[in-house]
Amino acid sequence: MRILLRIALASLCPFVALGQEPYAVPPEPVLSLATAAPTPGIELSPDGRWMLLTEREAQPTLAEVRRPMLRLAGRRLDPAAHAAYSTDFVRGLQLRPLTEDRTKRVPLPGNARLSWLAWSPDSESVAYVLESRAGSELWVVEAGDPEHPRMLTERLTTIPGTPRWNLDGSALLAHLWPADMGAEPVRETVPVGPVVLETDGAETPLRTTQDLLRDAEDAALWAWHSTSELALLPMKGGGEEEVVARGLFAAADLSPDGRYLMVAHYTEPYSYSMSA
Repeated sequence: MRILLRIALASLCPFVALGQEPYAVPPEPVLSLATAAPTPGIELSPDGRWMLLTEREAQPTLAEVRRPMLRLAGRRLDPAAHAAYSTDFVRGLQLRPLTEDRTKRVPLPGNARLSWLAWSPDSESVAYVLESRAGSELWVVEAGDPEHPRMLTERLTTIPGTPRWNLDGSALLAHLWPADMGAEPVRETVPVGPVVLETDGAETPLRTTQDLLRDAEDAALWAWHSTSELALLPMKGGGEEEVVARGLFAAADLSPDGRYLMVAHYTEPYSYSMSA
């Protein structure tokens, strides 16, 4: 009898494994509460004359959550967008003068994913980053003309850092994805050897961090995704981007007068016990 029961259960297993139930949906009152649009955020211009309203969704979609992600050097990266991995994006922008009762919407794609935005120091413009499966773009919109935003570059990468305005708001310092990077490093199916970590037993203040580099292949992949070209992108005059440096940057900053650039580089060997 036991043998017959086992055979019957085994014959049912393939059919159970192939079945897939759809996600359960809560009752309407709960669903409405969970998906209600959050109150818009507010970003005031430096001079206090303008108010930028930022709109977000209550919950990320399943498509957003299941996007490919890389776990390297203590960070989580979106390889398609050349950006840090995130599921929390701004979906809409509105500009409003504080002294007037009128609001104008900034035109954005239907599936817009804004991961970063910042007012210019002179309060004349707002720069923002649009992410997609094709990469990241840097856009700018003038406060006085919100209906006509302009794209400054379509090969932005924010993995080394987000863009930064110069002091007078005439240009943005940004990391660009190099056009000549070539093919992405491919991880070997069979490892060339074991991963060996040594310790001398001494106490250290290092904290435990997730997603650290594990081997040379991880290091090569992280370096490939983190390499960038630093460029100055002018706001007006139709000028082209000016690439000023290329490398594996840990930090980059302009001097107040805009004449100097201070950078910090990552160099080999890369750490397997600390995050980037």
